[in-house]
Amino acid sequence: MDMRSFILLSISMLSLVGCSIGVSEEEAIDDTKVEVEEAFKEVNGTTNYEDSTISMYLPASMKIEENEMNNIVIKEGEDKTYLLFINSRESEMSRFHYNEALPSNDRLLMESFEDGEKFGYVRVLPMNEEQKYELQVGAGGTKITTYTSKKNLAADAHQMMKMAGSVKYSSSYAKD
Repeated sequence: MDMRSFILLSISMLSLVGCSIGVSEEEAIDDTKVEVEEAFKEVNGTTNYEDSTISMYLPASMKIEENEMNNIVIKEGEDKTYLLFINSRESEMSRFHYNEALPSNDRLLMESFEDGEKFGYVRVLPMNEEQKYELQVGAGGTKITTYTSKKNLAADAHQMMKMAGSVKYSSSYAKD
């Protein structure tokens, strides 16, 4: 192998290794902010799940595992869990969950969005495990939390905002 071929092969290998590493944490956080804001703007009240207490958008890959009045456990596959908390006494402009989330000093992202009719936010915290994050997204009186990887952070945040932003309470639930 001549020197030119060796150099080209080396550059190709370095490019492949660089691509396999993926995005940096900073890029993942920036992408998450963009995805959540986009989903916040897209929220239109479309729902595909309904029970006696709420209606909401639920991605086809997820299922309700447990529904205890204000807390809903949602599963995706075998090992991904989302915790949805609903405070029906809060309006779509509520900052209650956002204000609760603010004191976290180690947050990597804390961003809010509003459009005059609704308020939403995203918070990302680092986990002890490498490449794992606690992701929390809120819209009005609803917040949803999960643990996720850097690779899935932005996509999960997008789905979570679509879910949180779509929650509507039944009239009997809102009075309880």
